[in-house]
Amino acid sequence: MKKFKSTLLTLTFICAISLNAQTTNIEGIDFPDELSLNDDTFVLNGGGLREKLGFLDLYVGGLYLSANSSDANQIVTSGNSMAIRIVIASRLVSRERFIEALEEGFENTTVGKYTPMQIESFKKYLSDAFEPGDEIILAYSSTEERTYLYKKHRSSRRIFWTSL
Repeated sequence: MKKFKSTLLTLTFICAISLNAQTTNIEGIDFPDELSLNDDTFVLNGGGLREKLGFLDLYVGGLYLSANSSDANQIVTSGNSMAIRIVIASRLVSRERFIEALEEGFENTTVGKYTPMQIESFKKYLSDAFEPGDEIILAYSSTEERTYLYKKHRSSRRIFWTSL
């Protein structure tokens, strides 16, 4: 019986270590070290807290890449698959402000690639108000040349997927 308890304790310890090794805590939010979406597998490259005025926590974000990189220019210009996971931390992050930032991002990175109708269709999946704890993932697949949107609303647990 003593050997059984010792073995059980050892297995529990190993499982606890491996569970902790599979996530990274960024500003109180757990981010998986690996993320699989569609046919892509990503590794967490880094993340951080977006603040306003130095003390208002807005959201926590994590950047997922096919392989870790510290070369910002290479990440932006590579055209490789990547994903961004955002967890809302404040009621100050409204649906409207998020959509404005999304539109600006599309304008700056996809010049002429998508029609206004396609972008409007994409934005329909962000119809609910945002609440702290909501999760949004934007994932670009280089093989499909599509951007996927995933939103999990904290209170309703609804999950939306769409692509552009």
